[in-house]
Amino acid sequence: MHIKEKKAGDLSTTLRKSHNTANYGAFTLTLPTFIQQVGIPALSLNVLALLVGFALASTLQLNRAQSITIGYEVGIQNGTTALLVTSTILQNNMMSIAPTIYSLIMFVTGGLFGIALSVMLRPKLEEVVV
Repeated sequence: MHIKEKKAGDLSTTLRKSHNTANYGAFTLTLPTFIQQVGIPALSLNVLALLVGFALASTLQLNRAQSITIGYEVGIQNGTTALLVTSTILQNNMMSIAPTIYSLIMFVTGGLFGIALSVMLRPKLEEVVV
């Protein structure tokens, strides 16, 4: 049996081509395709998780800092937990697409959540005692 030898350049070309895309049969999937497919559900889930975590903590009469922290934790842990389950336990790369997009979106929504809270919850100058 004759084994065909591959040159080092062939392998690097293959890796470079497959780095930005995933090939599954006739489908070539890219990051924009993934975002188009799961972006809106991931965005909705992330914003909902941030708001529900913050609202629930506020309803339970936790202080402002604790409420903000719980909002962030609920919104951020979803992505990490889902990536752990899909990539290690299930070992399914296709199932890791949605949590990956969620994790990318989470940085933007987390930043906007922090900015919005800092503006909305900023103490009035009259209330500050020097």
